[in-house]
Amino acid sequence: MAEANAIFTLDGIEVTIQYSKEEKMKDICQRFAIKAQINPDSFVFLYGGDKLNFDLTFKDQANSIDNGNNEMKVLVYKLEYEEFKCPKCGEKIMLNKEKIDEIVQNNNKINDSINGIKLQLENIIKNSSDNLLNIQLKNINMLINIINEDISKNNKKLENLLVDNDIFKININNDIKKKNMIRGVLDIEPNERNNKITLFNLSNTDLDDGIDVYLNNKKINMIKENEKWITDYDFPKEGSYSFEIVLKKTITDFTKFFEGNSNIISLDLTDLDTSNAISMRSMFNKCGKLKEIKGLNKLFTNKVTNMAGMFQLCEQLEYLDLTNLDTSNVTTLRCMFNKCKKLKGIKGLNKLITNKVTDMEGMFQLCGELEYLDLSNFDTSNVENMKNMFYNCNNLKYLNLTNFKIKDKSDNMLSFKKKDKCKFITDNNDLLNLYNSS
Repeated sequence: MAEANAIFTLDGIEVTIQYSKEEKMKDICQRFAIKAQINPDSFVFLYGGDKLNFDLTFKDQANSIDNGNNEMKVLVYKLEYEEFKCPKCGEKIMLNKEKIDEIVQNNNKINDSINGIKLQLENIIKNSSDNLLNIQLKNINMLINIINEDISKNNKKLENLLVDNDIFKININNDIKKKNMIRGVLDIEPNERNNKITLFNLSNTDLDDGIDVYLNNKKINMIKENEKWITDYDFPKEGSYSFEIVLKKTITDFTKFFEGNSNIISLDLTDLDTSNAISMRSMFNKCGKLKEIKGLNKLFTNKVTNMAGMFQLCEQLEYLDLTNLDTSNVTTLRCMFNKCKKLKGIKGLNKLITNKVTDMEGMFQLCGELEYLDLSNFDTSNVENMKNMFYNCNNLKYLNLTNFKIKDKSDNMLSFKKKDKCKFITDNNDLLNLYNSS
């Protein structure tokens, strides 16, 4: 597959990202954002002075703009915001100037109305209560009416921007809505109604007085016993309970964080701060009921070195989205998906950076429902151990190990059944012989 280079320039610093010509623009820019540790939503990506069309692949973009050149240069600049503060509580409202400029280009009349909008907005803030949560809910129509008094009715774009909250960014001061948190759902069996449930573990991190836990939006007490955090709560009935874990400190070690939890059925990590995390070993190991993990593709993992057993024995998981997961410093992926018996798809797997990985033993072992694995972009030049890597992946129909290099420790690496139904691709004769002899 043809490769290309995207050279991103941010504050005079150039960063080169390699990618295939079939890759989406959005994915390329998100990979750059992870490497540069920036929020892509706060920056604009320009190609030749025009915004990148994220719906196009590089191949399409090359054909339409640069006639097939294998290199493109992208200028990255930060969106500018103008800040307002509530005189009562100090909460901020951010006015996105870049969005305003877009509208001004379409309708010059808006430019004369911006100051009026600011004044009206400041008046609303002065007259509002300390809790600004109701500004969006109760006063958005008022804002639209104010704007429509000054702007012609044909300016529907501004109204849509207001309704979509693209111009007015409001930070809500609400205990449950604070960032650095984990959301999820517990399933309580009839025989567990009056039991206290272990919610998570802490092995190497002390978060005493640094955690708030909410159950069905109500704060509950937690008991710490032998590095386990247990709910001090008698569940009144069986069924599903939503929970939020609010972390007041940044965790550096997520080793065995949810290991052995037999009640969690879903997790949302979208707002979890992992920017300082160095280990995610066995983070979800033995979560036997866990069916869904959202937000994995939002995590910052550029400092993580260990992901061994991360999803091991998550026997109900069917799908994982690892798009944008940064594994550039990871040295072990041992048993990462071991015994995920129902796992059918892993998005973004082929984009993992594996040049520092030394151990892949049992990585996909006993993943009996996996049908398609394209690992052609894996760099295995430093991998010393691939034992049992695909052992008993008996449902594989496509396995691409192009560019794979193997060393001595490869026992049972390709031992699985129904090979007559699997399309195996490799450019390594030793690997081909191992496949045919296993």
